[in-house]
Amino acid sequence: MSCVQTSYRPACRLWIAAGTLLLLAGCATLERSPSAAAQPEASAQARALNHWLNQLVGDFESARQWRADHPDDQGASITRLQFVRHDAGTVQMTQRTDTGPARDFLWVFTARQNDTLEAAISGQFITLGENGQRLGQCPLQVTALASGLVVETIASQCQFDTRQGQVSLLKELAFDGHSVVIADQLLDPNTNDQPLGPASVLETWRSVAFTGWAGRMDGDDQQWRIARPISVDSREAGIEPLDAAGMDLGLSVRLGYYQPRDRNTPLLRLRIDIEDADGEISTHQAWADRDATEIGLSLPTIQVGLSR
Repeated sequence: MSCVQTSYRPACRLWIAAGTLLLLAGCATLERSPSAAAQPEASAQARALNHWLNQLVGDFESARQWRADHPDDQGASITRLQFVRHDAGTVQMTQRTDTGPARDFLWVFTARQNDTLEAAISGQFITLGENGQRLGQCPLQVTALASGLVVETIASQCQFDTRQGQVSLLKELAFDGHSVVIADQLLDPNTNDQPLGPASVLETWRSVAFTGWAGRMDGDDQQWRIARPISVDSREAGIEPLDAAGMDLGLSVRLGYYQPRDRNTPLLRLRIDIEDADGEISTHQAWADRDATEIGLSLPTIQVGLSR
């Protein structure tokens, strides 16, 4: 647990992989009297908010988790997020999994120029229905700094009814320019906001696209058939490269984030499935750091080289 002192307010936060900020926990409130000096600080937060909302636009995805019952990835689902900025203060977030329907939300921000630092930036988290109708909304607290953006619902004003009774929702989004982490914690408003079960945490990284080439040596003449250029996007299921004559190389190429069972942080993984003359499929993989600019695989009869 680490306390982070900010010009907006102090926050005690749970840190996870790569130092990403997560769930808000209780900290003592910093007493601060309004003054003329608050005006520039509020303006700086508004500029920081605009910067991070611009950076947030795009696609993000979680890492595919290793599973003992599906070591070949079959059945290992991932979650994808897409952020679209509609106007200066509105960002639409679409969340989907490999198997479930898409869900849409709005993060709406308002920057105010006044001398009350706590009210410099406010916001609303809005849940949308299938036809875009607003189903519910919760007020947000916003912290926009040079190091990142953290927004969270005000749990006491974000309540709804369930079969077990009324609950409060503490929902937090943290963005540092590379990854988006979303945490959800249900609280019991009748017991001084005690947690109702464990928090749900989703960690995602920006989707990636690489270009390059693939080659395969076929037959007794040991001639290479080359597919160039090829483009591999982590948002897609994979590609089956074709050589210059339009012939299938007999392999598929996939790229994405993968969480090995022996590591705390995911890696970028290149997966190649190769079909032999008898129709049998063999799987080969290459690994690189999440921020790598190049990745490839070299086998006696198969080679793939990608860069971004």
